[in-house]
Amino acid sequence: MTLIIKILFFLIGCFFLKTNINKLRKLYLFFEALKDYKLFRSEQSLVFIAPLLICIELFISLSFITSISNYAVLAGIFMQLFYIFLNLKTINQVYTNNCGCFSMQTPRNVNSKSVFINIALLFIIIFLYGLKIRYY
Repeated sequence: MTLIIKILFFLIGCFFLKTNINKLRKLYLFFEALKDYKLFRSEQSLVFIAPLLICIELFISLSFITSISNYAVLAGIFMQLFYIFLNLKTINQVYTNNCGCFSMQTPRNVNSKSVFINIALLFIIIFLYGLKIRYY
C-alpha cells in the first residue's frame, strides 16, 4: 500500500511540476493573469507574490516527487485553497488580458469547472495524506 501511495504522490508531484514549468517559462504572463484578477491592490505586492507562488509550487512538486513531506502537503493544501478562493471570488468572469496559459489555476474564463478541478485536487491531496498517515 505504501508503494501505491508513493506512486500517487509522484503523479501529483509531476502534475504540479508540469504546471510549474509552464509558469516559470511564462512568468510575466502569470503575473499579468494574477493582476487581471484584481485580488491584490498594488502591483508591487504582486511582483513579490507571483514568484513566491511559483517557488511554493516548485517546492510542493519536488517534495511530492522525491519524498512526501508534511510541510509539502500543508503547502499543497494552502496552495489549492488559495486557488479555490481566487476562482470562487471571480467565478463567471472572463479576463481579456489573461493569456489562458494557466487554465487550471488562473483560467481566462472562470467557471464552475475550474473551481471543481481545484477542489478535486485538494481532496486528492488530503485523501493521500490520510492514507500516508494510516499506512506509514
